This record gives sequence, structure tokens and C-alpha cells, in this order.
Amino acid sequence: MISGTLDPERPVEYVSGATAIVAAGAMERAIVAAIELSQHGEQVTGIPGIFGRALTGPYGSVGWLTGYESLAQLEQANDALAADPAMLQLIDGTKGLFVEGSDTAVTTLYRKVG
Repeated sequence: MISGTLDPERPVEYVSGATAIVAAGAMERAIVAAIELSQHGEQVTGIPGIFGRALTGPYGSVGWLTGYESLAQLEQANDALAADPAMLQLIDGTKGLFVEGSDTAVTTLYRKVG
């Protein structure tokens, strides 16, 4: 984990995840931008998230995870992020920092079972 903290007392039923692969020669700039994205997302939604580097898989793999109490909370957060011009500018500012391709940037939704 590079940034963010987890609260074990916070109820989480859903976790959204996003992964990407840092482009060659862009590690420092990509990590700084990724932390900024994570922190700005938390400011906009009020929901804490974490950002980290993978220990396995393709070299340079990084990921973001955010936990939600409900699908409604997840949808509200996604709507707020999509409507935030600063977030969109931050995302656009990552051009060239991550490997581009439909198989290198992946989003996933996890649901707690049991």
C-alpha cells in the first residue's frame, strides 16, 4: 500500500477496484498522479480509498480500492466523480503515464459474501 488507510470498523459490502500498468520510464510521475487521483476522489466523495503497487503480475501494476456500504453509495460516489471537472482533468493528465489498452486498465466490483 502506498497511500490511504483502512478502517476495520467501517462497514463495507462492496469494493470497487481499478488496476493499471505504469508505462516504461514513468514510474515516479505515475505514482504521484495516482496518489493525487486517490486523494482527490476521497475529497469529492468523502469515502476513503487506498492505492498501492502489486507484488505479483505484470511489472508496474498498480491499483486503487474503495469500499462502499451499499450499491447506492457506490453509485452516488461514481456520479460525483464523473461530474467533478477537476477529477476529469486529473484523469486526462495521466496520458502517457500508464500502458494504454483494454487489457491493461481494468475495473472490477467485488461484493462481500456471507
